[in-house]
Order: sequence, then C-alpha cells, then structure tokens
Amino acid sequence: MEALISPDPLRKEFLAHERLVRTLFRAIKPDPAALQFLSLVSCIGIIADEIRLRISCGNGGDVSAVLVGS
Repeated sequence: MEALISPDPLRKEFLAHERLVRTLFRAIKPDPAALQFLSLVSCIGIIADEIRLRISCGNGGDVSAVLVGS
C-alpha cells in the first residue's frame, strides 16, 4: 500500500482501477459466478479505502469524528 500512495499518478491510476473493478463487480453480482471474485475485489477495496483514509488525514481531513469521541 505504501508504494501506491506516494507517486500521485500511480495512486490516481490505482484508485481509478479500483472504481472500475468495483463497478464491474456490482454489474455481475447477481450472477453466482461473481462469488469467485469476491475476495479479490474486497482486498482491492480495502487497500483503496486505506489509501483514501491516509490521504484525507494528511490533507487536513475532517477530524470531527475524532473530536466527538474525545
């Protein structure tokens, strides 16, 4: 994941691919054959979510949820 965050073009390309994978997975989801891709799509999604979280925290992201919990 660290290798995907640093260079902006690489990160943007990965996140674009993740969106495409997620969209295609949703499109085939009614088909039982989609289950064979579930773990792969989930892993890619988890990595993308973590990248988005780290990027938003590094750029003055919304900290209201943290403040409320304090």
